[in-house]
Amino acid sequence: MSDSMRHEDTKQAMLRVLVDRILHGEGATSPDQRQRAFDNNDVAPPLHTVVDKVTTRPAAITDADFAAARESGFSEDQLFELVIAAAVGQSARLYSAGLTALAEAGTVTAEDMRQVLAVGVSHQQVRDALAVCASFNTTNRLADAFGFEQLSPAGFEAGAAYLIRRGYR
Repeated sequence: MSDSMRHEDTKQAMLRVLVDRILHGEGATSPDQRQRAFDNNDVAPPLHTVVDKVTTRPAAITDADFAAARESGFSEDQLFELVIAAAVGQSARLYSAGLTALAEAGTVTAEDMRQVLAVGVSHQQVRDALAVCASFNTTNRLADAFGFEQLSPAGFEAGAAYLIRRGYR
């Protein structure tokens, strides 16, 4: 097995472990509830509003959406688990679609992918980029859903200076 295949298998295995833990691990919600949120399918109102926004437009989630879900009987812990399930579910679907497009690039017309490959980017680099995109996609959905504040321009400058000095570790 080539190093690139082992690398790909490791990332996909890590995703499978994450998804398995989210869907089947112990929690404040049932595995069925988490699966519905993960799939964004058959989720009852008002929780549907929160889950659907996490998967389709996370920046649109409001405090009122969470309040309505809490008023219908969901605890903070339950909402947290279901938002995580929804965000990871959507990111996993997008990651899978990207890998499928990559696999088809050699045999099916996929002009965008061919252009990327034509400039010297390897299939493994594209796979790595897709994994990073899936991770950031999940992070962004969660940050938007939970209303995390962005850093100020000074905060971004300080972070950039730190990374230039120390690098990623």
